[in-house]
Amino acid sequence: MATIARRLSPARWRAQIVRRSLAKSCGGAHIPLMPDKRYTKSNLPEKICAACGRPFAWRKKWARDWDNVKTCSERCKGDLRARNRSA
Repeated sequence: MATIARRLSPARWRAQIVRRSLAKSCGGAHIPLMPDKRYTKSNLPEKICAACGRPFAWRKKWARDWDNVKTCSERCKGDLRARNRSA
């Protein structure tokens, strides 16, 4: 039976190389590597919700459409639409 080699992304491949070299330099001890966090709560952009007036922070799912996001939730979006319909 032939074995199928799994292809690794370049980032994962580099991470494996680094882990192996660290393990060799430390006598084979396992050293977990913590990835650097790209974002923290303190440096995310914020907006004010058009429906409820509360601040809300950027989410990854809004990355492509952040300029068009006006409300903090689906509920607020529905409230804003209902308010605009009745006006």
